[in-house]
Amino acid sequence: MKKLIAYILVAIVINSLIGVVNLAYANNEPTQNNESKILIAERKYQPAIVPKPDTLPGPEDTQKDGNKLDTRTILTEKLLPKATTGVIGFVSITSFVMLIVAGVRFSVAYGNDEAIGKAKTETIWAIVGLIISLLAYTIVKIVANIDISTPTQ
Repeated sequence: MKKLIAYILVAIVINSLIGVVNLAYANNEPTQNNESKILIAERKYQPAIVPKPDTLPGPEDTQKDGNKLDTRTILTEKLLPKATTGVIGFVSITSFVMLIVAGVRFSVAYGNDEAIGKAKTETIWAIVGLIISLLAYTIVKIVANIDISTPTQ
């Protein structure tokens, strides 16, 4: 155990030394004049702006630029899609857990016909619930991606 701790400490020290050497080397780069140092010091961090793909649900880019979002837009584009996928996810996880529970009940039935019958029906209903939740998720995603705007000519 002492050897393991010693190896870890040596690795940390070596990693720290390599980081200090790299930092010192990066700071000693030659510069042309004092003006370039001032420009480098005044440079501000600008985050990268990544456009939203058209296939993702959510508010459009024009609404992010400063236009005020109304209640209907927030409800239809933010709240309802998240709520439906959350409920569908909860139902699918619950049906998957019930499928595991039914499998455990089937394996511990020990030839009891009544327990085997209950485990079979529980398995069937868990599979039906899982299929329905997956289909519901698919239907919600398809309906959410339908463009209902009027066509322009």
